[in-house]
Amino acid sequence: WHPYNEAPVQRLLQLWNGVDECFRLVQRRELERERRFDTLIRARPDILIEGFDGIPPLASHTVLVPPPPKVARWAHVTDLFAVGPRDLMAKYMTISRGCLYNTRAPLYD
Repeated sequence: WHPYNEAPVQRLLQLWNGVDECFRLVQRRELERERRFDTLIRARPDILIEGFDGIPPLASHTVLVPPPPKVARWAHVTDLFAVGPRDLMAKYMTISRGCLYNTRAPLYD
């Protein structure tokens, strides 16, 4: 990342805004059903998870985000696949909301 190259940051924010929109769809469906989901699974439709044998039992305070084989070293959180309790998945899926408040305005000479 370079402060004068905004493209990677813009792509990253766009990606997580899409995940946030996915969570908004979940919320809308919950309102329609008048019932909240217990567990959420978030998976991108354009990936194949090879050797997927199912989801292991999760503790109530855990979100499972398996690391993909080829991810940049700085990308500790991925959008490829995640599963966990609804309340914790809400934090994972709306991560971009916090990023917008923590970015700095560009410097101009």
